[in-house]
Amino acid sequence: MKTPIFMVGLPRSGTTWIASVLGATAGTSYFHEPFNDHNVPESAPFAMRYLRASDNDPKFASYCRKCFAGRQRHPAVKPRGQKWWQRLPGFTRVLIKDVHSALALDWISRHIAPKIVILMRHPLAVADSWLRVFGRDRDDGRISSRLLGQPALLDDYLRPYEEHIRSADSTAGRAGVYWGACYHVLLTQQRAHPDWIVVRHEDFCDDPSGRFHDLCDRLGLRWTARAEQLLMDSNSQDSGHPYVPRRILANEKDKWRKTLTREQQDAVARAVRPFNIPGYEMPDLKLPLVA
Repeated sequence: MKTPIFMVGLPRSGTTWIASVLGATAGTSYFHEPFNDHNVPESAPFAMRYLRASDNDPKFASYCRKCFAGRQRHPAVKPRGQKWWQRLPGFTRVLIKDVHSALALDWISRHIAPKIVILMRHPLAVADSWLRVFGRDRDDGRISSRLLGQPALLDDYLRPYEEHIRSADSTAGRAGVYWGACYHVLLTQQRAHPDWIVVRHEDFCDDPSGRFHDLCDRLGLRWTARAEQLLMDSNSQDSGHPYVPRRILANEKDKWRKTLTREQQDAVARAVRPFNIPGYEMPDLKLPLVA
């Protein structure tokens, strides 16, 4: 079996765009969010569940093996347009993109051993997209419960930030603490796994062709005319739809400056700052006043 690829990030971080283009490379089958409990009821017990690499969870293990073997055929997940012979074992390389399983990454790395790609995106850009898509005044208790409701996660990574997470009192602030807490966990784990690849959405916006070719080289993927066309199409116009990954890339990095209020910007910055995520240090951010 060819080594699968696992791309993880957070909701609204650009994973669908990048994974869709990678899924058009030679011999690759792209499976979309098999741990998304909104679309795949079977995955509900596993969504954003924290697991240590040493944990024994037969049900989670069975589900992961099904997904990474390309046998999760739920309509919301399975690759489209494949012929029957393309689904034969060993014919293609499985590429899974998911934003609901990042907290199990250490377990997946040890027991499944895919090639792992972590995608990051600026917290203010993620929060802006989050607010526009999910609602600016939504009180989503799941954000905090996914972090604070898992004692092992708190003990291993988040205990020093517990009160800070609890103190988030706005949708923007909760988006910020979720971003900071999740990437704190992922990057801490990545230091023990230098083979995990970390990439930034902003870099793909600046140099999409160069960054995609570089990532393909690192993953052992062969670029194709179909991938090139998909990349060009994705940057040709804005679809206007939050789940259709076509955007004018030159506008993506700083879109938040025009849409987030000063209060929302400050709430995200305050929420992210204590986690001190490399490359996204909020004290250096020059927050513009927004009329």
